Amino acid sequence: MLPLPSCNHQSREILCFYANRTPNPQIVKITNIAGWEFERVVFPGKSILFQAAPEGLAEIYSFRDAIALHFDQIPCQDLQISDELITSLLSRLS
Repeated sequence: MLPLPSCNHQSREILCFYANRTPNPQIVKITNIAGWEFERVVFPGKSILFQAAPEGLAEIYSFRDAIALHFDQIPCQDLQISDELITSLLSRLS
């Protein structure tokens, strides 16, 4: 999981979750946060946790026949994991 760079977003970062439920590899990109770019491949059936500013916009690209196609745009706030889920997961790790 990658933190945001030390900038004015740090105090407002949120924890986000994305799952690739397609049969194709996908790329998740966040490019609308000044001074920070995020890009990761998420394989079919896999998921990713990442930190982002609430105003971040996740762009999803899906690969089909070796071509990346724009698939979706999702506000990071819609991918945010609830505090209750974070607490529950952390309690299971202890």
